[in-house]
Amino acid sequence: MLLDPMGKVLFMEICKRLRDNKWTVDDHQFYKDQDVTEAVFALPDYLIEREGNPEFEKDIAVVKYEGDPQKMKENQIDGVVLKFYTKRLKALGLHESISDIKLFQRKNNATSIEFFVDQVFADEKVQEWFEKLFCELDEQMTGIYGDEIKEIPIVLLPKKLHDLPLHTT
Repeated sequence: MLLDPMGKVLFMEICKRLRDNKWTVDDHQFYKDQDVTEAVFALPDYLIEREGNPEFEKDIAVVKYEGDPQKMKENQIDGVVLKFYTKRLKALGLHESISDIKLFQRKNNATSIEFFVDQVFADEKVQEWFEKLFCELDEQMTGIYGDEIKEIPIVLLPKKLHDLPLHTT
């Protein structure tokens, strides 16, 4: 798959929907002197403070480009991976609904659930997966936040996210 524009569109659309659920990107890694091919997401501070569950303080999901770093420099990727961490999903009560989505699911074990998408965002199956996954996630997260959802700000995606993958060599 072409990294730009096909892979980037898919990557950014996934990131936008995670952001719409008030999840935030840890952008510290974007400024280190190393290759970066992923965006790490965490739950909003508001939810962490309200719930007081130490499990919520950890990363909940990762969106990353998959493929050979050299090929990425040549605008080629194998696909995009969306990985959720099982413990956090279970703590939120999201595990069952996310794990039930089988389309593009390549891993489901004690540590994570991974989806690997190697088709363009406009593809019918990708759209079906995207809508099913994010409708479920949106609904569940709205239930978790309750009426306070309106008070939790949506944090903008970091500008550097558009520049991924970043290569130092």
